[in-house]
Amino acid sequence: MIKPYGTVPCLISVSDLHLSDTSPAIRAGEPSWYAAMQRPLEEVRGLAEKYRCPIVYPGDIFDDAEPNPETVNFALQYLPSGYAVPGQHDLKHHRYNDIKKTAYWTLVEAGILTNLVYGEPISTGQLRFHGFPW
Repeated sequence: MIKPYGTVPCLISVSDLHLSDTSPAIRAGEPSWYAAMQRPLEEVRGLAEKYRCPIVYPGDIFDDAEPNPETVNFALQYLPSGYAVPGQHDLKHHRYNDIKKTAYWTLVEAGILTNLVYGEPISTGQLRFHGFPW
């Protein structure tokens, strides 16, 4: 179980990662887009370890509901474990009922993400998470 930092419970919230195999136009100069995406993920992991805080991903882990296998493998390797709800980009045709057909669900099955289900709160230490997915 993750213990809170000091006497105050904490969490790290990271939304809209939009992991993708191609950089946005404004970041086209990056020599390696995967290396560029890896840097902030390592920073988040370091903060979570330093402050003993859980990570919460409130949607859009992937930029596309059907990311290429290289992007999924990247997420499996570098995305720090945490609690999550899928965003509209994580769901094909924005259909929550098809969640188990997504790369997001691959991360759940791999134990990287704990899916927060609406109406089924999860407690960790002094924190309680309620999922409100797209």
